[in-house]
Amino acid sequence: MSRRWDWPYALLVLLLSVPAIGPTLNPGYWWGAHDARHSVYFLFEFDRAVQDGVLWPRWSPDFAFGYGYPFFNIYGPLSSFVGEALHLMGLSFVDAVKVVFALSVLASGLAMCGFVRHVAGPRAGVVAGVAYVYLPYHLADVYVRAALAESVALVWLPLVFWGFLAVSTVPTPGRVAWAALAYTGLLLSHNGLTVQATFVLGAFVACVLAWRSFEEKGWPARARTALRLGVAAGSTLALGMAVGGIFLLPWVLEYKYVRTDQWLAGYYSYREHFVQWWQLFDPRWGFGVSVPGPDDTFPFQLGVVPLLLGVAALWVPLDLWGRRMRLAFVALFVLFTLLMLEQAAPAWSVLGPLLSPVQFPWRLLVFAGFALAFLSGLALARAPDSAVLAASLLVVTASYPYVQAEIRPPAEGPVSYAGLMRFQQSAGEMTGSSIWVREIPTWSPLAEVWVRGGEVTSRVDYGALPKGVQVASRWANSQGELVEYRAEHPFRLAFNIAYYPGWRAYLLDPETEEVVRPLEIVPHGTLGHIRVEVPAGHHLVLVRFEDTRPRRVGKVLSLVGLLIVGALLLLEARNRRKGVPRR
Repeated sequence: MSRRWDWPYALLVLLLSVPAIGPTLNPGYWWGAHDARHSVYFLFEFDRAVQDGVLWPRWSPDFAFGYGYPFFNIYGPLSSFVGEALHLMGLSFVDAVKVVFALSVLASGLAMCGFVRHVAGPRAGVVAGVAYVYLPYHLADVYVRAALAESVALVWLPLVFWGFLAVSTVPTPGRVAWAALAYTGLLLSHNGLTVQATFVLGAFVACVLAWRSFEEKGWPARARTALRLGVAAGSTLALGMAVGGIFLLPWVLEYKYVRTDQWLAGYYSYREHFVQWWQLFDPRWGFGVSVPGPDDTFPFQLGVVPLLLGVAALWVPLDLWGRRMRLAFVALFVLFTLLMLEQAAPAWSVLGPLLSPVQFPWRLLVFAGFALAFLSGLALARAPDSAVLAASLLVVTASYPYVQAEIRPPAEGPVSYAGLMRFQQSAGEMTGSSIWVREIPTWSPLAEVWVRGGEVTSRVDYGALPKGVQVASRWANSQGELVEYRAEHPFRLAFNIAYYPGWRAYLLDPETEEVVRPLEIVPHGTLGHIRVEVPAGHHLVLVRFEDTRPRRVGKVLSLVGLLIVGALLLLEARNRRKGVPRR
């Protein structure tokens, strides 16, 4: 079938995906979903930095009850960038989040459709795209978990596999560029999922390289092909990491400065969240959470129609590459399904450093569902259009009862500083801390001001000032503060700001506001707050969150990576104009 006829198939996927976003089009928001408040207040804090002129936010000033936390330095910011663009266009924080959810659902279906179309044709792509959208876990991700970052990451997962499959078979400059950008998109969406996906992708690419090289005659030719394609795939991965260097490098090198114990222990220990095999087939739906034992009220089902289609795909006649891909995705489905079960606990103990960041074994439904959607498409690869439409409608019909959200008002009131403080009080994981914090805060004087309807205009700890010292704030924003003081003796100026690399202090001339010299910042107390030794006299002190060396190098890496991507795309366009054949 000619390429022009693929557009009706893509349009069909888009149309069939629209019912899945129904709740996002209705008034209200599912505030009671697991991460619903997180998603809104992440955007709230992101906007705080953007409004202060920060183009790539890293510091969230109002987390940890106003003491601050480097949230966007360690958490993929792409969903917040998209949400902020929508907010700056006039949408409220809540509506912006809802639109990002809706866009991620629609885009994920098209992405999966494109990937499977590349492997098995447009008909298979339609069914796979629709199955991917209506996977029970995908719907739960949006309406039960409200996991915005993971929902956006589901758009990039099929694009990454599509891109690297293309590069590993017939590498061209354009394919390398687009695959690298897809990997960057996944990285910036959800860095934790990216780590897991990279290991899976590595195994997948290794299989593709082996299959592709064995098409050559003789071992020398096979070795040359494997080396050539392996270099292309490795270079693509390196380029994707380089483009994402602005985030990747600081995350990798500065993650050690945050406390992770509160995310990997207690409720968040993987040991308490294995799935029993029958729960994968349980059709019941719920809006609760995962709990130890079999009494979960969170749905873990795989989806009956995708399962039946996946089984049917085992008997569909396919060409050689289709059979190879089927084998790879059957193995992927079986592996990650087994890893979710409680019988896999010994494997988790052995692979702890790799798997423990997953927190919940059932989150591997991302990969099991991805494989199952792929196999669902293969089942209809050689079917007529009528059968494709019927199977797609069956997928929608079976999962449509799960397209529901519990609309409720926010328990903390309107989106505001006061609402954020109340939210943090009820959600302990929101009080992220740096390694200099020995006592995780449970409240603060700043939070008290906001909750009482006041406005925080300074982060200076006035209660810690020596007698006779006069201090006044000239200005303060989300990324720093300028303070004027008069003192007869040197003293320690303390701020209600948690220390993290990047915070710097300077002594300024009070008349010209020019920097006289840098000042040393010393984290102090159980809360690890900023404290600056200042000299006697009349001076200004500027405390500001700045780039560190990893952040500066990361920016350069991203710039270089983008330049390489641009050059590759130009080279691809030139090759197309000249009719250069693909090898």
